[in-house]
Amino acid sequence: MCETHHDSRDFKAFSKIFEKTEFSGNWHNFFGQCSGGGNDRCCVAPAPDLKKKIDKALKEMRAAAPDGMAELVTLRKKPRVGFNDGLIVPGTELPLGTPPMAARNFAAQRSPLSGDVRVVVVLAEFSDKSFGSGAAQRFQDLFFSTGVISTGSVKEYFDDVTNGTINIVGEVAGPFTMPDTLADYANGQSGTGSTTPNARDMARDAATAANPSVNFGPYDNDGDGFVDAYVVVHAGSGAEQTGSGGDIWSHKWVMRSQFNADGTKLYAYLTIPEDARLGVCAHELGHLLFGFPDLYDTDQSSEGVGNWCLMGGGSWNGGGDTPAHPSAWCKANQGWVTVTNITSNGTRSIPDVKTSNEVFRLWKDGGAGQEYFLVENRQRDGYDADLPGEGLLIWHIDEAISTNSDEAHPKVALEQADGTNGLGTGANRGDGGDPYPGSASNTVFDKNSTPNSRSYAGSDTCVAVASISAPAPTMSAELRVRCGKSLIKDFRDKRFDKNIVTDKYRDKIFEKRLINEKRYGIDKRPEKPEIDKSVAYDKGDFEKRTDKLRDGGFDRPGGGGLGGGLGGGFGGGFGGVEERLAAIETAVAAIAPFIEASLRPDLDMSAYSGEEDLQQLMDEAGGNKAQAKRLLDTRQG
Repeated sequence: MCETHHDSRDFKAFSKIFEKTEFSGNWHNFFGQCSGGGNDRCCVAPAPDLKKKIDKALKEMRAAAPDGMAELVTLRKKPRVGFNDGLIVPGTELPLGTPPMAARNFAAQRSPLSGDVRVVVVLAEFSDKSFGSGAAQRFQDLFFSTGVISTGSVKEYFDDVTNGTINIVGEVAGPFTMPDTLADYANGQSGTGSTTPNARDMARDAATAANPSVNFGPYDNDGDGFVDAYVVVHAGSGAEQTGSGGDIWSHKWVMRSQFNADGTKLYAYLTIPEDARLGVCAHELGHLLFGFPDLYDTDQSSEGVGNWCLMGGGSWNGGGDTPAHPSAWCKANQGWVTVTNITSNGTRSIPDVKTSNEVFRLWKDGGAGQEYFLVENRQRDGYDADLPGEGLLIWHIDEAISTNSDEAHPKVALEQADGTNGLGTGANRGDGGDPYPGSASNTVFDKNSTPNSRSYAGSDTCVAVASISAPAPTMSAELRVRCGKSLIKDFRDKRFDKNIVTDKYRDKIFEKRLINEKRYGIDKRPEKPEIDKSVAYDKGDFEKRTDKLRDGGFDRPGGGGLGGGLGGGFGGGFGGVEERLAAIETAVAAIAPFIEASLRPDLDMSAYSGEEDLQQLMDEAGGNKAQAKRLLDTRQG
């Protein structure tokens, strides 16, 4: 639950400060909304106008706070299993000992839904607030129509952002009059408080009213015994726009207990108001169907991913009628895009993700693990028409983190090209300086840039995105995941160091001779005879090696000899050491590895330490792109 971060002795002082704001008299509603947490609920981000009011009130409270108390005025989240997550079944349905984080990620980690996904929409009205005429048809169009609404329906939105993977189908039932009033269910706490009745009770009452006329059986899309998408549309406005405790804030939550109907069960639900826009519907279904967490900062201390993602402020793009696409991380986890895991340095063509359905995964040596970067090209068209800018978006992901409430280390962070960190400071919900190259004309992202590609622990990841082209439907950039010097550069550096040491040694010997000659005269001792070491040591070793030569090359198990004459293995044409090294590099690059899989089965997945073979992971996951990507994230690099 959201509240001021305070202890009991400060409560009266904060109450006096709060009474000076425009939210005076509505303390619990302002701080007890869904923007912070608690009790298994996930809420849509506040509308832009309401967000400005919240920020203004917090600013006023901090300014009026006594000395030493200003920093205590914030919105605090009490983390609980089910809040801001994909909890969609009762805990009793999960194996004994299931970790809380696994329960919270249940919807996200189950096998992704695909094809026809059935959604049931139930309209709920009240004795003190009823729907206007035509409500059922409006929501039939909003959820399931094609070509009817100029900005698109829920069906059309998910068809577009999933590249046809998801086809939303279903029915609208009602309206049904609830046994309690809207004022009762809202309870002065926007329906999300702990007192009863609240929105959870409204969802159960709506299921009871609809059960005689609705067959809930077909709405269990994955056969787990639970309805996957139960939507309650209530009469009246949403508190995410009005800020009123007398209205219900749109959210995803769970009922107090499962509701049995038609051989299946209802437990998780989402609720939206009668004036809901496409963005609110899509955002809440993101929670309910796909387990996406809120990616805006739920304690309101930053903007999280801002307007760049459906699960952030992007649900309100275009006034809520043209919500942004889900971010690369959301799409990758559901298999809606192909994730190309970069394992070698090189220049890549990067088309708009909306047409290519491809994102790039970057980490040191292409290794597996929970922390990594994702790169996608986002252009302002289609449902992305109202993005703050366009170009390459570089996402920093840490799967070990569950939410975006800590701006210093969130789960999903956007690396903002202009280096101002407007999202992290809460200055804005995104601007033209965020994508690369953006308004800052930043064409390099590496360990020394601002922002940089270091891990959250501060270590060099060897990741770089350089030579980034101008924003276009198809962009290009050099993607790097490997650091280290070339063979020739290593040799040159070592030889240079050796020469310095040798020169210093010679200088010391020369100085010592001068001192000795000055003190004792010239040394008359006979010099030791010179020994021709080439005769003494070269011949035997050479003779032993030539018996393994075959046609001028070494006979190795599995093949792969370099060939050439006896002059260093490449003939007498390569006189200098550097020339020989260059020839070796060229030759090695042109031949197949001489260690066959049969000789080293442990190297069959990869020739590089830490690199994952995505095709093998695909095989392990039965061809499921989302499961393969999850395997890569959870493997230890």
